[in-house]
Amino acid sequence: MSASVEKAALELRTGGMSIVSDQNGGTLVLGALFATGRVIEFIAREAHGPVSLALPVETGGVRVEPLSAAGTLPELDRRANSVRSIAEDLAAGRRLGPGKILPADARDGLPTVTVARLDSALRLAELAGLAGAALVCPIRSQTGAPAGPIALASFGRRHDVPAVDAAAVLGYGPRRVRTRAARTQPRVVARARGYAQRLVAAPGLLARSG
Repeated sequence: MSASVEKAALELRTGGMSIVSDQNGGTLVLGALFATGRVIEFIAREAHGPVSLALPVETGGVRVEPLSAAGTLPELDRRANSVRSIAEDLAAGRRLGPGKILPADARDGLPTVTVARLDSALRLAELAGLAGAALVCPIRSQTGAPAGPIALASFGRRHDVPAVDAAAVLGYGPRRVRTRAARTQPRVVARARGYAQRLVAAPGLLARSG
């Protein structure tokens, strides 16, 4: 069953992840302000897809900055710092200059994400009060095929991640999402279930190298 838009946005606002889906598959979404090296590595490993930073542009389109999930944890942390810096500029209303892009060594192939899912990911981040900047990753099977409805539902249950239809997000009205007090740490550190449990349980884990 699809979660409500409010629940999915609240999950992002408190540092969690959500899934936006359409007839072509699903995409994992995380607010860019909560990016860490360990989270980037986790998303790529569990979703089996390329991780990218999706940003709104003044013309109303979407700017996509691909991220590489390869490297040691310190390298991924440096890339995550760049992601958060960009997201913080957006949240503060500062324009992103031509030089405000990710390091060249962090770039990878473009994601296979439909326009509807990209737009809904940014809309969800906007509803969550995160200036519309999000990490996105298409969810795939281990063979690389797009995950179908059953696989997406299984992924959501396994990692305690709500799923919402992309069309529902794009058609959501102007009502404000209920919010909780802001956390000083991303929820990926505080949560005791799903993906956070795996990250906290293995603090010495190194990301893939090469």
